[in-house]
Amino acid sequence: LDPTYRAADLIEFFGNLRGGVDRAWVCELLERFELDPTRPAGELSTGNRRKVGLVQAFMSRPELLLLDEPSSGAVVAQRYLALVAMLGGLALVFAVALVVLALPFGALDGVSLPGLIAASAGVFGLALLHASVAFAVGAATGRRAWALAAATTLAVAGYLLQGLLGLSEAVQTLRFISPWHWYLGRNMLVEGVVPDAVVVPLVLAAGLYVAGAIAFERRDLGPGRA
Repeated sequence: LDPTYRAADLIEFFGNLRGGVDRAWVCELLERFELDPTRPAGELSTGNRRKVGLVQAFMSRPELLLLDEPSSGAVVAQRYLALVAMLGGLALVFAVALVVLALPFGALDGVSLPGLIAASAGVFGLALLHASVAFAVGAATGRRAWALAAATTLAVAGYLLQGLLGLSEAVQTLRFISPWHWYLGRNMLVEGVVPDAVVVPLVLAAGLYVAGAIAFERRDLGPGRA
């Protein structure tokens, strides 16, 4: 949902999908739940976003309503695990595509299965690290655009920096702080697993997840967002 939408806009939209609702009843629900309908959705805490959902659920006067209330921590964990699963699937697609496209030309001669797995794990670690940056920034700010901008900037700047640092011997040691160097610095198809390219990104991604989860809880409970 667009974070600039007001709570009232969301309630009205879903009410219209039901063919319209009793506005007086909606106003009474807003008063009962102490919900300000003029606030943008992006400025609402998790608790108030749930209140919007409750108003939407009750405004059609259902005879029976079944509610399941997951904790915010569980929601954050589920979303991150979904992200991990998606990237894992993409890494698997990368490995399969590499085999299918390279085998007919003999490009994988001398490449072992462990080497192929290691290269795929490196791609997964690199992708997960940058995705975790987006996750942490998004959790801390509540802004999807900022999250995507942070991860994209880091990825592009890191790749360009990796190439520029290779032009000067004086600053080549700085390449070791670049995730791109961890992945591109060694041929994992031949050498197998390189800890720098697999273990380090996964550890950093785990740290970013923890930081993002903590930031989300603090943002949700911060002053002015009750």
